[in-house]
Amino acid sequence: MYQASKAAVQTLKNTLRAEIASRKLPVRVGMISPGMVATEFRAQATQGRAAYASYFEQYEPLLPEDIVEAARYMLSTRPHIQVKDILLSPLGQGL
Repeated sequence: MYQASKAAVQTLKNTLRAEIASRKLPVRVGMISPGMVATEFRAQATQGRAAYASYFEQYEPLLPEDIVEAARYMLSTRPHIQVKDILLSPLGQGL
């Protein structure tokens, strides 16, 4: 289900971007796709500290602040620039 939902969001984003472009509206549409992020959601999903810690043994996870910085970058570019997609992942983690 996770992969299917990601594909659906990508399709929705691309359709929205095409519709906005066809109307020549000054609106930018982008998407941030992060890899492993250390969040409370992950802690709850793994149901405990040991499982949470072992989840991140192989890679140093992204922090929520890393995603915020990506969003700031997207929003800070000059109006004629569209950042379409940002893929972030811990070094060594494949997406």
